[in-house]
Amino acid sequence: MSFSLALNIYFTNMLLSYALGAMIFLALAYRDGRKSQEALRVLGVILVSAIFGSKLAHVSFEAKGHWLTNGQIAQNFLELLQDDPWHWARLTDPGYVFLGGLLGCLLAAWIWPRMQLYADYAVPGLCLGIFLGRLGCFWTGCCFGRYDLPVQLVDAGFGLFLLLKIRKFQDFLIFYSLWRFGLEFLRADESRGIWALGLSTSQWIALGLLTSRIKLSQLRQTRIKT
Repeated sequence: MSFSLALNIYFTNMLLSYALGAMIFLALAYRDGRKSQEALRVLGVILVSAIFGSKLAHVSFEAKGHWLTNGQIAQNFLELLQDDPWHWARLTDPGYVFLGGLLGCLLAAWIWPRMQLYADYAVPGLCLGIFLGRLGCFWTGCCFGRYDLPVQLVDAGFGLFLLLKIRKFQDFLIFYSLWRFGLEFLRADESRGIWALGLSTSQWIALGLLTSRIKLSQLRQTRIKT
């Protein structure tokens, strides 16, 4: 398969996951009697936050290893942006960090708390993003595993499992954070960023998501008791 065809498959899969996720989101919101205008506004914020959150995370944490126009290889995101300031805006290019998109949505929900009422409706789209996105990664050849293990397909399979089993956003957050933390040990593409204690960017994000979820649960339990 040619690289250009693989890129087309990657982008098509990403576009399909966003489109299907958006349709399911609206169908669930309308089923529960949510106001159509508000549901559309929330969906719009989710899509923008997810797309640009994932692209900005890609530029910030995975810039190292990109070829520059002068034939050299970028060592950090500053070198990449100096060479290509609009790299983060090239939406048809590969380079979407799933957890970056998720963080973008969580930040948006913190700024606009009303979004939290719609969180469960986004779960099918998140699962489809994992499933179809990882299939695209497999065809493109990125996010590969150690010992020729097709971790992209493993992650895609887990995304499909979550799609069939998980309905609550908080459950998704816990299960996928735990899964992703473990799966990262099987990844071989060190360009994704390896930091303190030998943990990757995604592992630190997963730990942060799990810690914040546990803290929120403890706070809620304390409020109930008091």
